[in-house]
Amino acid sequence: MHTSLNEITKDSPFHEGEKIIQKEMGVRDKMEKIGRKVIRDHLPEQHQKFYENQPFIIAATMDFQGNPWVSILAGKPGFIKAKDSRNLLIDFSLLRNDPFLENIKNNPYIGLIGIEFATRRRNRVNGRAQIKGNQVLVEVQQSFGNCPKFIQARNWEWMENHEEWRKGGGIKESEGLDKKMSNIISNADTFFIASAFVSDNEKQHNGADASHRGGKPGFVQVLNQSTLLFPDYAGNFHYNTLGNLIKNPKSGLLFWDFTHQSIIQLIGKTEILWDQKGVPGAERMIQFTIEKTLHSSQAIPIKWEFLEESPFLDKIAKKH
Repeated sequence: MHTSLNEITKDSPFHEGEKIIQKEMGVRDKMEKIGRKVIRDHLPEQHQKFYENQPFIIAATMDFQGNPWVSILAGKPGFIKAKDSRNLLIDFSLLRNDPFLENIKNNPYIGLIGIEFATRRRNRVNGRAQIKGNQVLVEVQQSFGNCPKFIQARNWEWMENHEEWRKGGGIKESEGLDKKMSNIISNADTFFIASAFVSDNEKQHNGADASHRGGKPGFVQVLNQSTLLFPDYAGNFHYNTLGNLIKNPKSGLLFWDFTHQSIIQLIGKTEILWDQKGVPGAERMIQFTIEKTLHSSQAIPIKWEFLEESPFLDKIAKKH
């Protein structure tokens, strides 16, 4: 989703990739009407307050080679501030071992998703970013809410001794998965995906999207050290991620080890397997071929308590 205010007014809030998927799925006209109503060029007041209450936000950016990356920016609530309805200011002083800063310097386009696991609320922003000291200023170009589907409920607790704690962390870079990373991914019930739209059409902005994915543990299959397979469930029918991937197969994934506060970041290429269902509720499967991994231990100073899995997971299981 990368259209400016003028383009939303004159044309569609969806780019050509999203339109293609919507048409194939038979929801093109419906989504155009809905999109013009719910996709805004600013942050409503409730979204401003929502972001300011969060201890983290997920960011999608692009590196020099055009690879989308997923990052976690974290801090005590208040580290995100809405300057006004069109600008978010985010403190990234806790960020480390991450390509986020270099990516922003190279390419200002950014996708954000704020997610409150306990209430299953999530909101998204797309825009342009610039670095200001230990903060990033995000100029909002698009803002919209997402449905609560497939979000596992969790409570969080800030680790007060994080300054001492984070010194013990390390980072491992590789071209594939080791046994520890494979186990984390195989047992994950949540991950985030970054994708990007690149067009020569001057009427459409290039940019990155951040999106959430959830499922029962094991819904992401580790086929080998360099290949993952995961389902694409029915969502809000915007088809932001799929619309990007059919035009640009490069993507980034992030898996959060909620037990040990570590993260795994992957970049690689996707292949959409349109006719494969794979698991109950999947409309299609996506195969991800890993090109690079970053495993950061003790990366995020937040402790998590699992509450319950998404009720939508049982609903789709009963349908199949």
